[in-house]
Formats: sequence, C-alpha cells, structure tokens
Amino acid sequence: MTTTATAAATTVRRDQPRADVPRLSLENIVFRLGDQTILHGVSLDVMPREVVCLLGPSGCGKTTLLRIAAGIARQTSGVVRVAGAVVADDTRFIPAETRPLGLVFQDLALFPHMRVVDNVAYGVRGRARDAASEALKGVGLGGYERAFPHQLSGGEQQRVALARALLPSPEVVLLDEPFSGLDRGLRDTVREDTLDSLRAHQATAVIVTHDPEEALAIADRIALMRRGEVVQFASPQEVWRAPVDLDAAKVFSSVNAFSGRASHGMVHTAVGSVPVGGQAEGAAVTVAFRPEALKVFGADHGEGTEVTVERRRFFGPHVEITGRVNGSLLALRADPYVAGEGALVRVVPDLRQAIVLPGPKSA
Repeated sequence: MTTTATAAATTVRRDQPRADVPRLSLENIVFRLGDQTILHGVSLDVMPREVVCLLGPSGCGKTTLLRIAAGIARQTSGVVRVAGAVVADDTRFIPAETRPLGLVFQDLALFPHMRVVDNVAYGVRGRARDAASEALKGVGLGGYERAFPHQLSGGEQQRVALARALLPSPEVVLLDEPFSGLDRGLRDTVREDTLDSLRAHQATAVIVTHDPEEALAIADRIALMRRGEVVQFASPQEVWRAPVDLDAAKVFSSVNAFSGRASHGMVHTAVGSVPVGGQAEGAAVTVAFRPEALKVFGADHGEGTEVTVERRRFFGPHVEITGRVNGSLLALRADPYVAGEGALVRVVPDLRQAIVLPGPKSA
C-alpha cells in the first residue's frame, strides 16, 4: 500500500511544538506478524529539522518501523507521537491520510494520467495548483507543471514526489529507499538535491536506506537496526568511530579485528601494540582497524610490520589489498603504486582510528 501527503489533518493538532519536543516519537514499538516478532520494543525520537536514517540489512524491520510511523501499519503495542500528539497507541489509531506527515516511497506513486502540477496538488485544498507550482520551483522543476510523469527522468520524478510530500508543510517527511531505483551517478545528484530541499524547508525527515555510505553522507543521526532492534542511535561520526560492537563496525566497512588481553594499558596485535586505556588489567579486548587505518608503505620503510601482498584489486585512486602476516589475512587500502602481488610491504596502524571493544571478537 502506498499513500501520499494530504492537507493538514483535523484530527491532529498542528500547534507549533517547542524546539525540544520531538517531531516524531516512537516508544517501545512492538510488531508481530503471526508468531513472528518483527520489531522488539523499538524507541527513538526524531528532533525538529533533523534527518535520521534507519539503516540495516533487508528484513531488519526498518521499513516496517517507517510504515508504523506513517500509519500504513499498526503496531502490536507501543505509542507513536507526532509533534507531541498521540497518533497511535493501544486504543487510538489515526490513519495515514490524516496524519501530518509527508510520504515518499520507492515506487513514488505518481499518477501517470495526471500532469505534474496536479500530482503535486493532489489531496490539498484551496489554491492547490498555485501552491504546487511554487513547490515545484522549490525542487528545481519550475516550468514542468504541464508535463506528465512519463516525460520526466527518474530524478525529476523523484523531485515531483518530494514536492508533493513537502507541499502541506508536514511535521515529518518519511522516505523509504527513495534513491535505490536510480543509477549511481544520478543517485548522488538527486540525493544532494533532496537534502538541499529538506534543509531549505527546515524539514524533519526519516529516511530508510540499506546503503551505509548514503546514511553517513546525509544523516544527522543514524538508527542502526538489527533483527528488529535499534542497536545504536548516534551521529555518523560516532557510529563510524565508536561502533557499539564488531558487527556494527562491519556494517560500514570490512575490519581487521584482533583479540588480546589488556596489559599495562596496551594490547599486543599482529600489527603492533595498541593503547586500550580504561580496560581492566588482564581483561579480554578486541581491537579493530578499518582497511584505511592500516597505512601501507614500501618494504624499505623503516617502521611497521612486514606483510606479504597476496592479492590486489585496482579501484583507480586506490587498491584494495589482501595481505598476510603471521598466518593471518589483512584487508588493506593503499596507493595503487605501492606494491604488486607477492611483494612485501610494511603496515603501520593509525592508532587514532583504533576501535577498542570489550571482550573477544565473535567467531
């Protein structure tokens, strides 16, 4: 089922909330389908003008959570608030068409027989066509009012859907994988245009994505989901630099993980000793480095651990290397001119980028 934003609802008060009141609040959301639990008590608040990405693999529950926020699905238990007003709990359920939300789904749901301006104005009362024309100008589509959707590119259709979602000045815009149907070059452009439009409207947005790079690039905060739970809800910098566990780190890139025990504030690994301040003496510790955090130098470099290059893959400005040290394999990223297969290189860890986690690494 898909739906589009409509005029401000009469069943939800649209008073201007305080800046410290979340635009969208999900409290202990549980969703069961038969004997299967899809969401396990998910809670998160989305603050005014914030862009939040729900990130995770297929089947983790992120789209289900968005549908519950939108009113397309009803939670088994829990509370949904929009701008402080309850729109769904155990006794109350305000349907999607009367929630003050803008919705942009993957299939866009544009009416093929209607002109662009009428698609944008659909469901909005009053001088809707004039407002729709202004909304189209706001997303860079001024002059396209009389076009039909099939006459537009994929990126232009995406902007039409965004203009329609923004027209009623919703409390929150919800977007479900909005860029996944676009090719890579167009996706980057449309994504930046969408973000610019959201910022220009001072809009609050929740975006579902399975693309970690996309989440890092556009989110103010990322809700990292796994098996129906939010395992970390933090800024892109924090989820990258201080993941909650090793699996969370692996969402964003491959990692080189080493297990050891803290000794005098250090852990000894195959690539050198790493400070692990704050860990108890003798405690089991995992130290992880992303590929770019292990700096690769030629064999004549005076420092570092000697590593044999077993495989290299060329990516233009860099190569990805599989190296071997003391029987262990390392994932490395290096200058494309540094070494060929079979060569020896030296690896020096950037200790600022070390990820230190308690306990031994998972199997």
